[in-house]
Amino acid sequence: MIKSISYWALPGGLAGSMDIETAIAKAASSGFEGIELCIGRSGELTHRTSEKRCREIVSAARAHKIKIVSTCTGEFWGTSLTDPKASTRRKALAFLKDALKVTSQLKAGAMLVVPGCVHADFIPGCAEVPYDACYQTALKQIREAAKTAEKLKTFICVENVWNKFLLSPLEFRQFIKECRSRWVGAYFDVANNVPYGVPAHWVAILGKAIKRVHFKEYAKRKNADGSVTWTGFPEGFEVPLGKGHVDYPAVLAALAKIGYKGPVTYELLNFSGDPRAVARCSREMDKVLGR
Repeated sequence: MIKSISYWALPGGLAGSMDIETAIAKAASSGFEGIELCIGRSGELTHRTSEKRCREIVSAARAHKIKIVSTCTGEFWGTSLTDPKASTRRKALAFLKDALKVTSQLKAGAMLVVPGCVHADFIPGCAEVPYDACYQTALKQIREAAKTAEKLKTFICVENVWNKFLLSPLEFRQFIKECRSRWVGAYFDVANNVPYGVPAHWVAILGKAIKRVHFKEYAKRKNADGSVTWTGFPEGFEVPLGKGHVDYPAVLAALAKIGYKGPVTYELLNFSGDPRAVARCSREMDKVLGR
């Protein structure tokens, strides 16, 4: 598997302000073999980034002997593909198609996509979308975007996230199947479903549909009376790999069983801007991967 890090783990990554060549150099010098770049409406990398600029970024990655393994975006939280407003849905779809083009030009091969949102507790004023309506709208949107993905030979990787949607591995697998495109797969995050599932089970069920994998941790909170409370975002994820409630030996065994040899990307949201975070992530991944 390819040991990778998210651009969001670097200082300034969440704001999209860190120079991409600097980010690539830092990831490589910290022992990573891959990096996931992040596309926003503004910042160092956007859906409007030129092909020339993408070639420069690819050249920088090659110079540092590191692969651009995927792209991601936070755009679909504020501009959801399943928003109640048709104008917002159109805006989201247009962004996705443009971002897929940039992903292709970066030779990343895959883009993480949040396909829709029933509701997100961590977004103030987040509109609720009926589950069945969210499913049908997301399906329509991803099917349309898949036409662009096919032309670009770039995977749309639907991720399991905290959107109260696709809460079962069986449903997740069915959704991907109903997209009716070999260019739609799963971006499996091993920590996001810990409160309501067993990550290794998801790996076994999704199988070859998994095109990319996120590593991070999730932890419960033990109360004074001995009871356990599921923590929210981002509190539950602020735990080093191997120190939370993700059974990494089971996950790795499940990934090996389905023959997954692609990137495993540490998705750390570096809110504090800690310059030491990437080196720490590298050490944690080495320990989990047994390197």
